[in-house]
Amino acid sequence: MSRPSTGTVDWRPNPNKPGTSCWQARYTRADKTRTPWYVLDENIAQDDEAGARAFALEFAAIAKATTKDGTGESVSAYSIRWLGQRSPQSRRDYGQQLKTHVLPIIGHVSILSLSAAHGDRLVASLDTKIAAGTMADKSARNVWGTIKKMLRDAAHAKPSTGLRCLSENPFRDVMPPERSKVRKSRQFLYPSEYLALVRHPDVPLAFKRNVSIAVFLGLRYSEQKALRWEHVDLEHGIVNVCEVFDTITKETREGTKTGQARTVPIHPALIPMLTHMNTAADGTGLVCPDLYAREATARSLRRWLERAGVDRTSLLKASAVGSRLRWHDLRATCATWHAVAGCSALEIRDVMGHTNTAMTDKYMRNAQAVRGGNFGDPFPALPVSSFKRHDGISQHETNVVSTTYEVVTEERSRSRERPRPDLRPRAHR
Repeated sequence: MSRPSTGTVDWRPNPNKPGTSCWQARYTRADKTRTPWYVLDENIAQDDEAGARAFALEFAAIAKATTKDGTGESVSAYSIRWLGQRSPQSRRDYGQQLKTHVLPIIGHVSILSLSAAHGDRLVASLDTKIAAGTMADKSARNVWGTIKKMLRDAAHAKPSTGLRCLSENPFRDVMPPERSKVRKSRQFLYPSEYLALVRHPDVPLAFKRNVSIAVFLGLRYSEQKALRWEHVDLEHGIVNVCEVFDTITKETREGTKTGQARTVPIHPALIPMLTHMNTAADGTGLVCPDLYAREATARSLRRWLERAGVDRTSLLKASAVGSRLRWHDLRATCATWHAVAGCSALEIRDVMGHTNTAMTDKYMRNAQAVRGGNFGDPFPALPVSSFKRHDGISQHETNVVSTTYEVVTEERSRSRERPRPDLRPRAHR
């Protein structure tokens, strides 16, 4: 099998930084003409030709679709240069959006010839996909945001980037894609559904632990996958969220989605499980080493819920008014449970790491809708089987843990209101 076509890759003088050199690539178009040299990632070392070829491969399909028509480079050609200056995560997401939805419509047009009419044509294409049900309105607006961002850089980027080529953004006054009149509902688990999952003997122990940590701490998938024991303070009952797993580089990096680290309180019901896991791991390494790809864990989640007898259709099947349960919805479960337990929007915002309360308010409305029904007790005590194997457990250990849960359950039954964790920072308690 021949290797994928990456075009011609060469170490050449950098036109953006005179006196320096970098890896560049050029490609052969479908009409057999050659593209200009495109600057690749300037951080690729001179002796890393394999890295340069891998980088060039990301833009091969787009580059080969460009033409020589027009008074300047095409939108497709410009997008290659623009994507080359994005982060790996953004390059993947933006590149897929452009390749699938934008470039087939306006990719051949010279970027210097773009007008509002081209923007209207692109929006009409996105609206058609929304109406046909092949694209969510949120996805369409994300695509629209990407092309607007690219054209904003084309008009206003710093001269040192070499991206500025327009006097103004031609799509600035174009109306965005339509919003769907049907707003899909957000999914979450009821306490009884969660307990059915973690109590079922067929569900793998590691999976029960992963689900419990996601529900009780409300971490994003990337945060949970990167969480290490050195960031879990069992003595003081807090977790420091300061790293994420990068799905592009497959490595852990500092920071979070919002760029800010945060402190998450550990609910008392989760302490026994984390303590047992910490002891087994000698307090080192990843907390969830068996947390696999997001899509795979979501499929497993739905499959094990169904095996455990949770047959709520809205969780297992997508519809016109709701999406099926995703792994991210375990985070929504945490926020909803906090709201049902009586926590304020500001408290939930700080725990979940939202930049404002707009997202938090959605969970507050969910809680108001379900609080009056048979919701159950949020953050129930975990059964021993959810974090310990039955074999190898002494009767003493079983009695101690069972007694702990009986005390917690008894105290809750005596209280007139549901247990409410103290989410205030420790300095303000």
